[in-house]
Amino acid sequence: MNNISIGDTLSSIFEIEELLQSVQEAEENIQYLQDLKKYRDKIVADQVSAIKAKIVNWRQVILNTMETHEPGKKTLPFPGVGKVTRRKISGSWSIDNQDLMLEHLDRAGMKDDVIEKRESINQRKLKSVLDHFDKQNQKVPGVSRGADREGLSIAFEDEDASKSQPLTAKKSTPVNLDALAV
Repeated sequence: MNNISIGDTLSSIFEIEELLQSVQEAEENIQYLQDLKKYRDKIVADQVSAIKAKIVNWRQVILNTMETHEPGKKTLPFPGVGKVTRRKISGSWSIDNQDLMLEHLDRAGMKDDVIEKRESINQRKLKSVLDHFDKQNQKVPGVSRGADREGLSIAFEDEDASKSQPLTAKKSTPVNLDALAV
């Protein structure tokens, strides 16, 4: 079933069951890989993307097969495995010109219904400002400073660089061990 593509149609609706099992196994595999992704990001992300592409492909083949062999049916049950259901999905909106859209909504008195205004603090700039006040021995109400602590960074050599260069590689990946503490 791995060699089917989006334009394909299965020869029978009963073959959907095998494809449905493949989708289920693939989704379980995605969950496992997403959990693993916390530790190994790039390789796992590529594998998740490849599996998701297969699922999109398989779903389209199931839809094509249903349209071809059972055009009047919206749902096909596969006891012990699952069921497939065809449904209409409304089209999504895309904003081509936000200013024109907001102008129109403003004239219609509906702009306030869709606009959210949030204040957020830029943590990096706040730290700089608070450090400035601290150096001048000025207390800022509503904040407190935690104790300084010692951290540890470890840099590993890039595997490719270690093969062609001496032990001092230019590119390294820092690892923050504090973030790994349980």
